[in-house]
Amino acid sequence: MKFFELFRLVAHVLFLVFSLIVLGLSANLVSNTDKWFYHTPSWLGFTLFVAIFSLLVGVPLLVIDRIRNGAITGMVAVELAWTGILGVFWLAAAGSQAGSAIINELDCSDLGFGGEIESQCHQFKAMEAFSWLNWLLLWGWTLALLVFSIIALTRGNKSVFTSPAGQTDYFARSSQPMVPPVQYQPTGASYPPMQQQFSPQYAQQPMGHPVAAQV
Repeated sequence: MKFFELFRLVAHVLFLVFSLIVLGLSANLVSNTDKWFYHTPSWLGFTLFVAIFSLLVGVPLLVIDRIRNGAITGMVAVELAWTGILGVFWLAAAGSQAGSAIINELDCSDLGFGGEIESQCHQFKAMEAFSWLNWLLLWGWTLALLVFSIIALTRGNKSVFTSPAGQTDYFARSSQPMVPPVQYQPTGASYPPMQQQFSPQYAQQPMGHPVAAQV
């Protein structure tokens, strides 16, 4: 599964790179909106928060996964949890950008202001694009990992969710031997069967009457 581990590493690195790009763009937009309008839109502040939070979560997890094999942070269950939750955050950030900014309906080159205003418009559109890409990347990876885990379960790997996400062979069949059914014996003490013994019965003659001898 070397290809799978490499694909996972590439997905994680791309997620961090996209988050870093959104962090820089959103921080610049926040600075300019404060300077021009003395107010930062809530959706822009939320996007900045999501980018910072993603880096605070993703960078330590990636570093720990690289320097320590079998760490709890690399388990399938843990990875499904944090990628799924961060995917929700990025979906909310991208959706808020698309729904709250009127600039989405305009072409940056048609604004007529030129210069810095047009540059800010392009930065906003780039920030929105990378936000959607991060959401697709996170949920795409979460769905793929969940499907692979279900395949491993059907092949007998019952501990797949506690296995390292990047080192598990999800398509290998379990090598554990089948355990024969246990036959339980009765708990009571067993005794050998009793054999009935019969003693021969002899006819008894009454007292005082000798038996006549037959010639």
